[in-house]
Amino acid sequence: MSNSKKLMNTGYNSNIPSMKSQIEAVKKEYENLKAELQKPGVVSDSRKMKEIGKRMAELEEIVQKIEGHEKIEKTMRDNAEIVNTEKDAELKNMAMEENMKLVKVKEKV
Repeated sequence: MSNSKKLMNTGYNSNIPSMKSQIEAVKKEYENLKAELQKPGVVSDSRKMKEIGKRMAELEEIVQKIEGHEKIEKTMRDNAEIVNTEKDAELKNMAMEENMKLVKVKEKV
């Protein structure tokens, strides 16, 4: 059995798209709630405002962590690009050092 089939049998590969879709669903729900708060009918309905506000509060910390994680990943990709294309050894070292620090930050996020 090949390694890729072994990975598929463990469910490893199938969880990655699922996790990404869950992250996107959380971000989309948060954005939809923000848009909902702008509607005049919602502003005049205190029950609806409370309901939306409560759900947004539940999602806000999660969304902040997602955005922080995405920012770190983008910076790490940019640094990898520098390491792979830059001729200047000092810049390469700086990019590698930053990525090593970001790995530790990412683990905490």
